[in-house]
Amino acid sequence: MKKFLSLALVALMMLSMCITASADEANFNDSLVAWWNFEGQNTNDILKDKATKGTTSDNFTQVGDAITYADGVANIPHDIGNHLELSASKDLTNVNSMTIYMKVKISGNNTAFADFFIYNGLYRLYKVNDNYSETSAIFQALAFGTAAPNIKHQSEAVAAIVKDQWFYMALTMDIDETTKVGTSTLYLSNDGETYHKVTNTMTFTDTDLSALKTRQEDANAAIVLGKFSKQIAADRGISFSYDDLRIYNSVLDEEDLARIIPNSLDLKGDDAGDDNTGTGNDNTGTGNDNTGTGNDNTSNNPETGDTTWVFATVAAIAVMGAVVILKKRSYSVNK
Repeated sequence: MKKFLSLALVALMMLSMCITASADEANFNDSLVAWWNFEGQNTNDILKDKATKGTTSDNFTQVGDAITYADGVANIPHDIGNHLELSASKDLTNVNSMTIYMKVKISGNNTAFADFFIYNGLYRLYKVNDNYSETSAIFQALAFGTAAPNIKHQSEAVAAIVKDQWFYMALTMDIDETTKVGTSTLYLSNDGETYHKVTNTMTFTDTDLSALKTRQEDANAAIVLGKFSKQIAADRGISFSYDDLRIYNSVLDEEDLARIIPNSLDLKGDDAGDDNTGTGNDNTGTGNDNTGTGNDNTSNNPETGDTTWVFATVAAIAVMGAVVILKKRSYSVNK
């Protein structure tokens, strides 16, 4: 009897672990509130927000006629008057808990600060014009609406980001409601696997948080891609190519970031999407294999991973088998 009870207990534990793992995986993409993979049959589809978990659909608008799209990549030239923009929404202003992720490529030599992604008055990711060389670049970020850069990432010492090659960048922001301490981290990777980070913390006063809330609720605020702002669209000498851009309303760490497969809702480590050949990104520098498997917003969601359900099914069968055996033994004893 004890042997069969132990079998049933082990099976129940396996089932519980599978269910827990499934819930953890679901939480990862459940926080994806904005996603642009720049794929589609026309410009409207290409610039459409493909995330399904956000409260709004945040679609970019093209400004200028020199921007091109090819193979799931948006190419924004350095020429004056060319950028992508959209009006800010609640999904894009939650700096209390946010991750901005992108796969991007740069070309040219910037004569001034060149911006990848900016929400004027709230956050900003950009490349510094100083210390540029053929083999490295320096990146900075502003978080929580600060006027001065509070994160500086000197990549030649770590990630070795080079122009005309894809790399990965992420900015996370988090504010502890109890301590009022804000933590921001800038991540860089040249392969999407190994991330290097620089972290900064700052303590807010109630006045600071009130001012931050005002900026978050600014109905006239805008997000600009590829230029400093839509008002000051000067030529900064850098052209940008964007393959994948995401916003999560949770804070991801370097392990989470390394699991992301650009242009796909699969995660590395899942059986359905970890062959790096046909589910979203071949990691060869082309950015997108355009197989069509990365953007149906349903079948590629990790919360429906086949592996988890296989283990869950096995565990459930084991439990039922143990119960049947126990009943038979009980019946034999009673006879």
